[in-house]
Amino acid sequence: TFYEAYIAAVGAQDAEDTESDLAQVRVDFAPWDGGLSTTLKTHLSNTQIARKNRNYIYVGTGNGIYLWEDRNENGLKEEDEFVPDPDGEYVLYVERIGDFQPITEVRTGVRVKWEPGKILKAGVRGQGSGVRDQGSEVRGRGAPLTTHHSPLTKTGWWPGWKGLSGETSLEGEQKEQRGTIRGNPFSPLSFSPDSTTVGTWRRIRQDVHVFRGKRTFSVRLRYDRNDRWDNEYTGGVRQTRTVEQSLRVRSRFLKKLNSEWTCTKTDQRRTDPSLSDYRIAGWELDGRLSYRPRSALETSLKLGWSREQEHEQDVRASRISLKPGISYSLRGKGRLRAHVDWTSVTSTPKDRPLVYPMAKGRRIGETLNGDLTVDYRIGRYMTAFLSYNGRKDPDRKTIHTGRMEVKAYF
Repeated sequence: TFYEAYIAAVGAQDAEDTESDLAQVRVDFAPWDGGLSTTLKTHLSNTQIARKNRNYIYVGTGNGIYLWEDRNENGLKEEDEFVPDPDGEYVLYVERIGDFQPITEVRTGVRVKWEPGKILKAGVRGQGSGVRDQGSEVRGRGAPLTTHHSPLTKTGWWPGWKGLSGETSLEGEQKEQRGTIRGNPFSPLSFSPDSTTVGTWRRIRQDVHVFRGKRTFSVRLRYDRNDRWDNEYTGGVRQTRTVEQSLRVRSRFLKKLNSEWTCTKTDQRRTDPSLSDYRIAGWELDGRLSYRPRSALETSLKLGWSREQEHEQDVRASRISLKPGISYSLRGKGRLRAHVDWTSVTSTPKDRPLVYPMAKGRRIGETLNGDLTVDYRIGRYMTAFLSYNGRKDPDRKTIHTGRMEVKAYF
């Protein structure tokens, strides 16, 4: 698909007419009854952007989404000291500076899904149809039909491969000065920024499943890597990289008891001339147990543990979390949900602050958070909603938040 747009400047003396192009391409290929499914998407467009600057504006306690924490105790509001907080005091305003410059933007994604069981099954069926066609030819009933056999048919491992599947995806985006990447839709996948690059990112993900979709037992291996290179802001080039390697196991011990455990090895890095760099490596273990004694009631327990080290400042952090919860259905009238989240974070040495990505953004000390929500249908045309949240962070007062809402439909 190809589009062209012409924008005429009206009223402004310095404004000029602009032209924008947009091209989209999608290719799908799925042989062997979907045993191998491939999708290719490419999006190319011309646009304009300007340099940006981040400004954090004070709006009062509880009115913002960022909180300032003076980590180095120098009294200066540095950019990496503003951390997300639902009851924060600041909001982020992105200011555009200077003239707009024309750029070419390319987004490309490739996804491959494979299931050896389907490939082998398609090959076995293809061989069977070929034998019948040869017999009909001998009896004079027509020529045999040509079939497309699977390359794995003769391995003899079809029953063993039935539970194996996987998915490979590679996607990226690249913004370059106009005219530098025309005709090269795969440039974002190489992730090779240069002096003409405004911004680029790339993500690589590889999943391998064993017994995918099985409720009794399933395993997933995952490799996930995210690279980002950003030169749109005035502070300079910010480059980040996140790599996760994880193993997830789902099982059902009893008919009403389910469990899920995920073990993850993490590696996070950032380089920025206007901020402090970090290199965080660690391990995480997250689990969830759920028990449903009857259809209307479900109880759950989430457990979390992590240990990380930031190598630039040589700081270590440990995190332990417990989150019990309950969900109860009110006989077709609504649902009640409640949970309590307790987290404890420790650091070594104790006098050094943690980089925000460590310990999932939690502060050093004990954090307690509780939620209660009720949805109820009063009548055919009226519903009610009630929620409560209580939150206690280290060295901060307890925050209570309540909300009630009634809706009527006419």
